[in-house]
Amino acid sequence: MQRAALAIRRKRFGSESPQAVASLNELGIALLADGKLSEAEQVNREALDIRLRRFGNENADVATSQNNLAHVYTQMGRLTKAEALAREALATRQRLFGNSSLEVADSLGNLVVILGDKRQWAEAEAMAREVLEMRIKLLGSEHPWVASALNDLAWAAAANGKQKEAEDLERESLAMRQRLLSQEHPDVANSLYLVGDRMRQRGNLKEAYPVLSAALSIQRKVLGENHPSTLYTLEKFRLDVQSRV
Repeated sequence: MQRAALAIRRKRFGSESPQAVASLNELGIALLADGKLSEAEQVNREALDIRLRRFGNENADVATSQNNLAHVYTQMGRLTKAEALAREALATRQRLFGNSSLEVADSLGNLVVILGDKRQWAEAEAMAREVLEMRIKLLGSEHPWVASALNDLAWAAAANGKQKEAEDLERESLAMRQRLLSQEHPDVANSLYLVGDRMRQRGNLKEAYPVLSAALSIQRKVLGENHPSTLYTLEKFRLDVQSRV
């Protein structure tokens, strides 16, 4: 559908029109979610280049494209490039929207993942707490983006040895997602995986088995057998739980 929308907008408005680039942006997000990293990089780079030519550096849409391309580079393990783009997007958003905005929280959340992947856990945890606080302030305590921030904080806190806090945060996120989203939503599956894997790490294999099984069932149905998230859960499920229960 995103490809069809892009083709229509290119024909109607022109290849470098804001409308066509908005479709490029959405296509890039869809490709990243589907694990097609090479194509996602190409599409997001094209969107960023067009926006830079049309709008210059100091522009909200440019910052969005920088942030999206940083997401792709993070998934590809190109962390130096990812961090540079994410920090540039963050600085632009702070100038345009102030220090407390959903756009700034989005950029900070991106940096949490990058810093964590670089094993800069203290900074990642501090930034994750800032994102959570900002999103609660702007969105309220019950929102899908708050649930995502809870999981990011749990990830960083666990890396800093705060296992009990991490488990509590992941359970809170799961409960929130189950209240707010469809029970077959990929984010619900993600939270089930995180909670189940935390049980597995504590050695509670019989308790972990049905939770990971539920996550895998949703991922197979919604994402497909070959999606990276499905394969990752399947690896944990088979090697670390099923064979030892």
